[in-house]
Amino acid sequence: MDAQGLWSFSLLFVKQFIIYYLIILLGEWFAEKKGYNLFERAWLITIMALSLLIFSLGIHFLRSLRF
Repeated sequence: MDAQGLWSFSLLFVKQFIIYYLIILLGEWFAEKKGYNLFERAWLITIMALSLLIFSLGIHFLRSLRF
């Protein structure tokens, strides 16, 4: 991997991390607004985080297959 590829990968990684973090904060805000208890809040955050993680992994695998 050359320097440009490493830079591109780093920017992609940071961008996805920021989006992932914002989704979790959005879920926390929504759960707090609705007044969910601890278990409902944890369930909501887990579902949001896992769905985003599966989506981002799918994008990476599709890029590696060069579709």
